[in-house]
Amino acid sequence: MGLLDEPVAALAGQVRRWRADRSLVQAAGPGPDGGPAMQAWPRGSSLVLRDDTAVELGEPTRGSRAVLLWKADDAAGDGLAGLARGVHRIGPDLGELAGASAPLGRVVLARGTFEDDFDAYLALQDAVSGASLEGVSVRSRPSSGQVWMRISAEAARGGLTLAHLGAALVAEVEAVDGVAAAAVLWICGDPDALRQLAPVADAAARAIGALVKRRTEDVMDCGSCEYNDICDEAEAP
Repeated sequence: MGLLDEPVAALAGQVRRWRADRSLVQAAGPGPDGGPAMQAWPRGSSLVLRDDTAVELGEPTRGSRAVLLWKADDAAGDGLAGLARGVHRIGPDLGELAGASAPLGRVVLARGTFEDDFDAYLALQDAVSGASLEGVSVRSRPSSGQVWMRISAEAARGGLTLAHLGAALVAEVEAVDGVAAAAVLWICGDPDALRQLAPVADAAARAIGALVKRRTEDVMDCGSCEYNDICDEAEAP
């Protein structure tokens, strides 16, 4: 059993429900949903101050969840939790949120061949952190699963979309050795969908917490560890 099989399966089930209620759309990338081709936005590191902010997403009082998942290639092809390669969205796009502060969910999924989960986590986390765009300021806390973004007024006027933000993440993740395909899902301004994502985010956080603890602590007491159920399941044949 793979480390993240459970949260990937849970996400796949939620994706089916979002498709059924027509809340999920493909914002960019080839696939059965027919999204437009992914387009690039200029790269760069920006510090967007409050006075220059057109849209704020994931501000702590609004709430945010950031999820990173990966899964090995398999015959069923479900490593992207039922999502086609590319960028997907639930809720309004940035152009509909001018002047607003809204909750944010960001799910990044990678499918490929991973020899070591800890190495995969480090490489994928670096890839996500490296997807910096002009006019976008991002603060993230991987340990707590929070992400906070500000979009500058200039970027908003220039037509920046969630598809651009997701395309940058897809490009960075697919550049990681072993990754065959990636998908990004944004939940923007939809608190109900963000609550529905919470069980997936919690399961992923526990699995990754167990992975990090196991690989970074010198002394292990498996009998009293809060993650021993996860390790036992991951090692089961």
